[in-house]
Amino acid sequence: MSSRIGFLCAALLLCSAAAFAQAPKPGTVGFRGKFYEATGLPEEVGAPAKAAVREWALWAKTHGYRLDLDPSRRILMISTKSNVDASLLLVTKTIALFDSLFPAAPKPAAPETAAPAAAAKTAAPTDGDVIPEDPETPPPGAPEVLPPEKNEVLEVTKQTSNFVPDSKTAVMLVIKNSADYDSALAQLVAARSYLGPWKSTATTQIGFALEDPLCGAYNENSPGQEEWNPDNELVHRVMALLVLRRFSEQPYWLYTGLCWFGELSITKSIYCMPYRDSFVGIGEHGGWLAALNSLYSGRAKLPLEMQEFKLVRGKWDDRLAKTSLGMVDFMCKQNPRALSGLMEELRRYRDLHGRQTDADGTWTKILDYEVPGDQQKILLERYYGATVLRDAISYWTSGAIAPAK
Repeated sequence: MSSRIGFLCAALLLCSAAAFAQAPKPGTVGFRGKFYEATGLPEEVGAPAKAAVREWALWAKTHGYRLDLDPSRRILMISTKSNVDASLLLVTKTIALFDSLFPAAPKPAAPETAAPAAAAKTAAPTDGDVIPEDPETPPPGAPEVLPPEKNEVLEVTKQTSNFVPDSKTAVMLVIKNSADYDSALAQLVAARSYLGPWKSTATTQIGFALEDPLCGAYNENSPGQEEWNPDNELVHRVMALLVLRRFSEQPYWLYTGLCWFGELSITKSIYCMPYRDSFVGIGEHGGWLAALNSLYSGRAKLPLEMQEFKLVRGKWDDRLAKTSLGMVDFMCKQNPRALSGLMEELRRYRDLHGRQTDADGTWTKILDYEVPGDQQKILLERYYGATVLRDAISYWTSGAIAPAK
């Protein structure tokens, strides 16, 4: 896999290496070897990237930031770096790793004009085999679905389902200080009022990744930062945005495990540990996979339980974190091609059940909804076999999938 990633990175960077030989003016956009004014981008940039630039150009110019669009036009990085070659290389490496795990989705159809509320259930964008004709119906051959768990319903903007995979350019903010970080959060809340309650939590974190708007960030000078690495932060957040861009929100263990897999694959270490506020020793950035051998030794005949890797947002659990990474590593190494199908079905289930539908046909999104563990298990076994939770332990403790006994 590594040789393929290297080739893809070289191809992505070849046409843009000269773009960053000199520092551009704040608010200008670097793309494929040239600099452009935000209002003068060429047609090849495309509508999604232009929309991302339009949303952030004024903020970037006001605060002294430059904008750099990766050659594939999937990530718009906004930073104050005079030379972004090293950072752009990390972005392209992360994109190449993502592409090696997830083959390109079919080109999405253009979203339809918003339909009246009464027709919302039947008027939805389609995307070949990726999105079923009726998003309220499971795809052909889907396993039995289980009733969703009870979740707190939080009021957000009423909307109809309009997710189209790979249809947006993600914004990645590399922010130089806390004042600019707070300013960026304020801009996000102004654009999406439902983020208001989230803002107070976000200010206490080093960074974030959001689906709507598709935006990630990290603060290079966040208060209390000790053991951290900007390269790992960038890889982790870019991988998060790519997952959200293709598959929308996923179970937290799978989503975060993929971000850690990206860190480990590209930087050979793990530094980004969401919600951890205790001291992190220098030796805790490596050895996560090796630790699984001792954590699960003697468990070859006792399958893993879903709760043993079900990470919870808002708090840190070292064992759960290592096991989540271990599950993702096992899935990526044993059958990476099954990941796309699994994550697409998880997305469909969440889209169907993670909402409260009102009498007028519109619906309210249930924030932080997670697909129930029993349903995750059904889909995991569908794509990775009935013994996947036993096979993962065998893989960690013996390095190979053990035969069933």
